[in-house]
This record gives sequence, structure tokens and C-alpha cells, in this order.
Amino acid sequence: MSICRELEYKLRDYPPSIAIIEIGEWLDSGRSYKKCLSTREQSRLSKFNHKKRKVEWLASRLVAKYLFLSQLELNNNSFSKWPWSPTFKQLKPIDLSDFPLPLYQKIEILPERNREGGAPRLIWCNDDYSNSIRISISHAGGWTGAFISSTGWIGMDLEEVAPRGGSFYRRCFTEMERCWVNHGVKENSIGVDWLYTLLWTLKECYLKSWQLEKANIWNANKVEVKMLTPISDIVIMNNRQLSTDGLMRLDAQLKGVNPAFTTHIAYMAIGKVILSVINSTK
Repeated sequence: MSICRELEYKLRDYPPSIAIIEIGEWLDSGRSYKKCLSTREQSRLSKFNHKKRKVEWLASRLVAKYLFLSQLELNNNSFSKWPWSPTFKQLKPIDLSDFPLPLYQKIEILPERNREGGAPRLIWCNDDYSNSIRISISHAGGWTGAFISSTGWIGMDLEEVAPRGGSFYRRCFTEMERCWVNHGVKENSIGVDWLYTLLWTLKECYLKSWQLEKANIWNANKVEVKMLTPISDIVIMNNRQLSTDGLMRLDAQLKGVNPAFTTHIAYMAIGKVILSVINSTK
């Protein structure tokens, strides 16, 4: 039996998984991973002129491929008893050597057909699994990450906390969201930019899950986040250091989400960067 068919049996179901890697640390390792790309991926990489964009693109694909291969090794008996419990790992450059080069080459992370900015497609041994396995990729503040799941719609966003202009807040956030931020700043020792960035990552996650017919940042104000988790709890979690259990579940309602889906939301703070994920399942 070929390695493709042998492992394909394991693709039916596994828990959602998230991994991140610090790009600077990866570059400092001196390792070259271009050979982990397929011919089509290498062709796409060569078209990027900006070095930073090339590095981000390559690193995010490597993380996604690593996640996929890691899932194939999982034992179903080791899954969490909880209904939704994503695995999380902060990768080191050496971790990418866990799997042989030919396996990385058999995986392709390509853009959606006829939609350059669409969700990434996963190709395994020349077969398209984008209908059953979804991938979301993001990078910001020197980090890149990937989120992969075989259940439901997913979205992931990394965003560096930074001040934005007043017009941005008025255009992209609803009145209810702005009131939530203002209340949070008054009652807790947390910055306005941090709270707005958290909300923004959740909107981006939802837009990247492609559940909205016209999914782009100009529709951000059509996605309203009603945060139910107390801000005091968010502040406590924000002060935690990065760890394997660093993901915090958020209780929030997203206006526009299909009511037939159960939406799971989690986030974590990595220094000045916020990582958020959304997984909508039936």
C-alpha cells in the first residue's frame, strides 16, 4: 500500500490544531526549507519580489504542512473528552525536521481556484481535500501560524496591537462594539488599542472562514461581536505567558453567523500580538 493510501484512512476525523513559529528564530537557524515545497509552490514563491513576503509565505506553508503530517500520526484514543479542544504547539525550527522531505513535497497549500485571495486549498498526493480539511493561515509581528481542522468552517488571525485612526474605528466597528471597548478601558487596566485589536482579530477570523457571501475587510462592520466573557477575565488571561494551554475560550456572539452552526472562539496573547481562532461546527 502506498504511503498516500495508508495515511489517507486517518484523514476522516481529528481535532482542530493550531501551530505558530517565530519567523526570526526560524531565519536564524540558517536552515533552508524551499525543498519542502512542491514544484507549483516553488513557482508561486518565485513570483514574490519582497523578501519579507516570501519568508512569511514559505513559513506559513511549512507550519500548515507540519500540522497536517502531525495529525496523521495522532491516536484517536488520545483525543480530549471535551466537545471542542484544539491542540496548540509553538514550533521550533528543529521540529520541522520531524518528517522526511518527500512527505512535505506530497502536500500542497494552494490558493482557492479562480480566487487568489480565497481560503488555502490542501492537496495531498495530488488529491484535493479542501472540501473536508480546511486551513487558515496568518502572520503578524514576527510570527506566522496555521489552523487546520476537519470539522466545520475555520478562521485564524494574528494581529499586532497598534493604534489606528478614529475613522478606522468608526468605519469597522459598530456602536455596540465601541461602547464595549470604552467601558472596558474605564473598568480595567487595559488599553483601548488592545481591545479593538482583539475585536478586529475575531472579525478577521469570521471573514476568513468564508461564511459571509462577500468576505473582505470592507465588510468588517457587518460582523458584530457581542463579547460575553467578562473583560476582567480577558485581562487575567492576557497576563499569562505563552504556554501549551495558553488558548483561552471566549464566550461571544457574532452577528451574521449561521444559527445552524455552533461557533467556538479562542484567543491568546503573544507579547504584542493577538492570535484568535474561530471554528463553526454543526
